[in-house]
Amino acid sequence: MKGRFKSGISPMVLAAGLAVAPAVALAQQTAAGSATGSQGSASAATDGAGTQTSEGLADIVVTASKISANVQKLPVAISTIDGSDLVRRGVSQAQDVSKLVPGLQVEANAGGAASIYIRGIGSRVLTANADPAVAFSVDGVYFSRASGLNSGFFDIARVEVVKGPQGTLYGRNATGGAMNIITNKPKLGVRSLEGSLEVGNYDSIRTAQAVNLPLTDNLAIRLAGQVVHRDGYLSDGYNDEVSQAGRVSLAWEPTSTIKVYLSGDYAHQGGKGSAFTPTGPKAAKGLATRFVDPSNPWLGPSDLKVTAALQAAAPASAIPVPLAGTYCAGLPYPVGQAQPVAGTPAILTCSYPFGASAVGSDGRLDNKFGGANLTVDADLGFGTLSAIGGYRKTKVDSVGYATLTRQSQYQDVDQYTGELRLASNGAGPLRWIVGGYYSYEKQFSTLYVPTGNLALSNPLPASGSPLPGTVCAGPLDPDGPGPQPAVSGLCLAQASIIQNAILISQPALVDENYAAFGQATYSLLDSLRLTAGIRYTHERKQSDGGIIQSYYTAPAGLVTSFPSEGRVSFNNTSYRLGVEYDIAPRAMFYAQFATGFHAGGFNLGVEEGPNFYPYKPETVKSYTVGLKTRLFANRLQFNIEGFWVDYDDYQTQRLGRINDGSVACSQLAILPSCPLTVRTENAAAARSRGIEADILLQVGANGTLSANILYNDAYFRKFLLADTFTGAITDYGGVSLPAASKWTVSAGYQHRFPLANGGTVVAEARTQFKNDTWMWYIHDAGNFQKAYTRTDLTLGYEAPDNRWNISAFVRNLEDKATLQQGTPPDAQTGLTLNTLNAPRTYGVNLAYRF
Repeated sequence: MKGRFKSGISPMVLAAGLAVAPAVALAQQTAAGSATGSQGSASAATDGAGTQTSEGLADIVVTASKISANVQKLPVAISTIDGSDLVRRGVSQAQDVSKLVPGLQVEANAGGAASIYIRGIGSRVLTANADPAVAFSVDGVYFSRASGLNSGFFDIARVEVVKGPQGTLYGRNATGGAMNIITNKPKLGVRSLEGSLEVGNYDSIRTAQAVNLPLTDNLAIRLAGQVVHRDGYLSDGYNDEVSQAGRVSLAWEPTSTIKVYLSGDYAHQGGKGSAFTPTGPKAAKGLATRFVDPSNPWLGPSDLKVTAALQAAAPASAIPVPLAGTYCAGLPYPVGQAQPVAGTPAILTCSYPFGASAVGSDGRLDNKFGGANLTVDADLGFGTLSAIGGYRKTKVDSVGYATLTRQSQYQDVDQYTGELRLASNGAGPLRWIVGGYYSYEKQFSTLYVPTGNLALSNPLPASGSPLPGTVCAGPLDPDGPGPQPAVSGLCLAQASIIQNAILISQPALVDENYAAFGQATYSLLDSLRLTAGIRYTHERKQSDGGIIQSYYTAPAGLVTSFPSEGRVSFNNTSYRLGVEYDIAPRAMFYAQFATGFHAGGFNLGVEEGPNFYPYKPETVKSYTVGLKTRLFANRLQFNIEGFWVDYDDYQTQRLGRINDGSVACSQLAILPSCPLTVRTENAAAARSRGIEADILLQVGANGTLSANILYNDAYFRKFLLADTFTGAITDYGGVSLPAASKWTVSAGYQHRFPLANGGTVVAEARTQFKNDTWMWYIHDAGNFQKAYTRTDLTLGYEAPDNRWNISAFVRNLEDKATLQQGTPPDAQTGLTLNTLNAPRTYGVNLAYRF
C-alpha cells in the first residue's frame, strides 16, 4: 500500500498550476474592467449555492487567520457555510455539518461527545485524559472538551472549516485543522426579530429565535435561543436529540476606536444519547447479513431482535470463545480462538461467563454547558489590539453503552482561556500579527462500569466437573444478571472471585499551557508575497488523587484499589513558511510548509509501574500547493489544493491495561486489580496526501452550480501494535486511516425562479458520493462501508424582500444506512458495534425576520 505517489504530489500540482496559469491570465484579461480591487470569494462547494450579485459571485470575509480577510486571499483551503444555509439544512449539532463539507467527519460518541476529523485526521476522545486533534472554537474561544461541541449551534453567522494543520495561529491540537463557529453579534441601532421553526418525521421539532435591541446609541443587546426535540433514529429510542440552549450578548462601542463584546451562554443536552447497532457479516457468529434485520437497519442495541442476535453470536458451548479482558490461567488465548475443553491437564479454562451481556434501554444524558466570552478590540492606528477572555463550564452526567458494557460517566470541567494579540493595520508591504495565549483546565471525572458479576476462574477438580453448589464461570442466567449455578457439562471453571464493578475517579486532572506566536507577510512585489510564522508552546498535565477501585460480590465485600496519578510536560515550536503569487488580478498561486503538534499525555495508572508510559505529542509536517481563481467576469470560482502531510507519533486509541504498578500485571497474570480501559498510544507514522478542488459557477442570472472533488490517500506509514492479551505484534503499515474515504465528490445546484409578486421559488438538489471505505484500521467485515451517495432535496418559497420563507425538504433521499464510525470487533460476540448516520428525514422549515 506504500509508495503510491512515487514522484510526490507537490511537483505534480505545481506543474498543473503552471499549466493552467496562461489560461487563467487570458481569462482575466478578457474580463478586465469587471474586476474590483479585492478578490471575490465563495466558500467550498459544500456551501451550497452561494450568494450572487449583479457583478457575479459575492465576496466572503472570514476570520480564520485571526483577522478579517477575503477567503480568496488566504493561502489555505477553507469551507464556509452561511448561517441561513445552516437553518435551511437543519444543522443543530456538529454531526450535521459533515454532510455539508467534503473531507469533514464528525462522530457522535457515547455520553453526548463528538469527535471531529478533517481529511482523515482527528482523534476519538473517549477518556478525560485525551485531547481532540481538530481545534474547535466559538467566537475565538477554544473548546477543550469534546462533550461541549454541540452546545452552540444556533443563531450563527457562519461556520468556517480550515483544512490542514494550523499550528502557528491555532497552536496545539490543530493537526487536522480547525472548525470555527462565528455567532451573530448585536447590531447597534437595529431593532429586529428573527426565528425559524422546523418540523419533520421522528416527531422532530426545532425552533430558534433571536431578538436584537438597541439600548443606547452605542450599546445593543441580542438574546437568542433554540429548542430541539427529536425521537431516536434507532428502534429503542437511542440516537435521539433533546436540547435547550440560550445566549445573551452585548455589543458596546464607547469610542470610535474601541469595541467591546460580552456574551454568556447556557445549554442542556438530554435524551437517551448515541448507541450502536451490530454490523456484519459474521455468519460464523450467528449474523449472516450486514444488519440484524436487513429490512430495518436502525435497530437499537436493546431491541429484542438485537439482544437475540448478540446472544446467538456468543453461545454457551463446551468449547467457548475467550472474551476480552480476561485470561485463561497459564497462557492467554487470542480473541476469537477456541480454547481446550475443561480438564485439560496444566491448562485451565477461560474465566469469563459465556454469552453476550444484554444492553439496557436506560441510557440517558443530563449534560450542562455554559460559559462567557469577553472580547475587546482597540484600534491604535498602526494596529489593532485584541483581547479575548473565555470561561467554559462543562458538566457531563450520562449513562450509555459504547459497547455491551453499561458506563456511567460524570465530568465537571472548568476551562479558562486568554489571548492577547496585536495585528497591523493599513495596506503597506508588511502585514503582521503577534500575540500570547494561556489556558488552564481542571477536570473532576468519574467512570463507573458494572462488569456484570465477572467470574474469575479457579482450577476445576481433576474430573473436570464443578463442585456441587459452586458458581460457574459459564453461561449467563437468562432470567437475571451474572453467571448461573453450575451445570455439569457446561461449567468449565468454577469461580470463587466474582468482580461486580470498576470505578475510575480523577478528582484533579489539570492541563495548563502557555504560548507566544507571531506571523508576518511581506510583499516583495505587488504580486509576490512571502510569509513566515512561529509559535512556541509549553504545556503541563498532571493528575493528583486519582484512584481506581474494583468491587467484588465474592468474596463478599472485597474492594481492591490503587492510585492513578501522573505528571508530564512538553515544549513545542511550530512554524510556517509560505509564498503567494498573483498570476492575474483574481488568481493567486500559493505554496506553504507548516508544522504543528497534538498534545501528549498519560494513561490511567501510576508512574512507577511497568505499564505506565506517557504517550508522546503527535507532530506534523505539512506541504501544500494551491491555486485560487475567479474567472469570466466573476462568474466562475475554481480553487484547487494539493496537500502532503506527514505525521509522526500519530495518536490512536485502543483497549489496554491500567497500570497498577505491579510486575505481575504486566505479565498478564490473573489479578483482580488489573482492569482494562481505553488507552492512547503512538503509532509510528501516518500520512495524508491528495488533491481537493472546489468549483462554484453562476449559471445565468438565477442558477448556481457547485462541486467539490476530494482525493485523499490517508494511511499508516508504520504502525506495529502489540495485542493486549497475547502480546502478538501486528503490522498495520499501509492500512488506511479510520473513516478516510479516498474519493469524496459533492455536487449541488440551486435555481431561483422570480415571480411577478416579487417573491421567489427556490429549488435545490445536493448529493455526495463516497467510495468504499474502511471505518477502522482493523479490517473486519463489519467495519467496511460500501460506496454510497446521499442526496438532499429542497423546494421553497421566499416572500418579497425575503421577510419570510418556507421550504419542504428530504434529507438522505436514498434512505441508505451508512456507518458513522468504526470500532474494533467486540470480543464477546465477534461483531462490530457501530453507530449509523441518520436515515431518510423529511419535513417543513419556516424562517422569518422583521
